[in-house]
Amino acid sequence: MPASNRGDETAGQWKALHDKLNKEMKSVKTASLPEMTPKIAELFDIPISDVLLSSWKKATEVQALLYKSKASPDETFFAGLAEHTINSEHHPYVEITIKAQTIKRIEFIVRLFIKLNGFVLKIKSGDIKEIQTGTCEIGGTLDYEGVRIAEKRFEPISLPGSVVIE
Repeated sequence: MPASNRGDETAGQWKALHDKLNKEMKSVKTASLPEMTPKIAELFDIPISDVLLSSWKKATEVQALLYKSKASPDETFFAGLAEHTINSEHHPYVEITIKAQTIKRIEFIVRLFIKLNGFVLKIKSGDIKEIQTGTCEIGGTLDYEGVRIAEKRFEPISLPGSVVIE
């Protein structure tokens, strides 16, 4: 798609979002879109480490090592993760309430993908204790009622060192 068409498409998506939110807000006299913007931004503070750990703990190989390490608490185990992709979907929302009564709920859909290469998990006593890093690619989308608000994909990032989990 030519760049000029993409710009027109993006502008159209933002206008559609703006129109939908304005329509939703017409029935609410006590809130405005500018007042809601900071609250909406708070919704998307999703800790990437939580997404990674919950995904890895579900992996069969990692589950087996977690179980084995729990039975041998003095031993340290390592799980090498070859190329590994994690897809995650979240549904943050804003509820508009008047006198403790919810009058409107605005729900967003956040989809994240994380593609990892060369990561190693250090496992001890039934827990992931350290993540030895490699490279990753991160991207995601933000939608509201079928309208794509934002889409971002980052260049591959080389992550030196390791992250200790407490």
